[in-house]
Amino acid sequence: MASKWPDSHVLREIHEFNREFLELVCADGQPGTAFGLAPAVRQRLKSLTPAQLEAVAATPCLLAAFAVLPARRVSY
Repeated sequence: MASKWPDSHVLREIHEFNREFLELVCADGQPGTAFGLAPAVRQRLKSLTPAQLEAVAATPCLLAAFAVLPARRVSY
């Protein structure tokens, strides 16, 4: 089965989202585990050059995962 790349506008949005995510991950003042990443992984990402981070952000899939929140009961 052949894979299909996302449409160009979707790919651009994924790239922008990934870039913002990497900026958050690499931001100073966030010691330890953050965004589900171990400190060693975050430190490695922080050591990448801007061009290398841009190449990672250009990955055609989301780098961030979204946790499923438990259902909440709403009482009226």
